[in-house]
Amino acid sequence: KNELEAAQSFLESAALTNI
Repeated sequence: KNELEAAQSFLESAALTNI
């Protein structure tokens, strides 16, 4: 994986916890 994929995964996780 690259940095972009890691960043996207992090943002997706943050979005889920922001409900």
